[in-house]
Amino acid sequence: MNYRVDRMDTVEVEEEPICEEALIKKRKTETYTEQVFKMYNGEAELVTMEFAPDKLGVIYDKFGESIEIRHADKGWLKIKIAVQISPTFWGWIYQLEDQIKIVSPEGIKPPFDIKEFYND
Repeated sequence: MNYRVDRMDTVEVEEEPICEEALIKKRKTETYTEQVFKMYNGEAELVTMEFAPDKLGVIYDKFGESIEIRHADKGWLKIKIAVQISPTFWGWIYQLEDQIKIVSPEGIKPPFDIKEFYND
């Protein structure tokens, strides 16, 4: 479940110590936030994407600078990263137009053809 702190009413700080389960979940937060696009979660998938080198800053902004980046064909770069497939994930992909493409897994298909979207 996702909670939006900016939308909460009557938030209070508790004096009692945090439980062990919450500490474990706190350590997983960084990984979780790298996978989620905005506050919309979806099915987690290990996705390989190729992108134009001038989009490296966009990739770092989204996934952090510690991700492993490899070279791909035609001077492009490649990453393999866990993401949660959601409408905002597709929005992020679409805003990069033809500067990024999903290589795998095969089952990941956008809801519609991006080229048709931009040609309409």
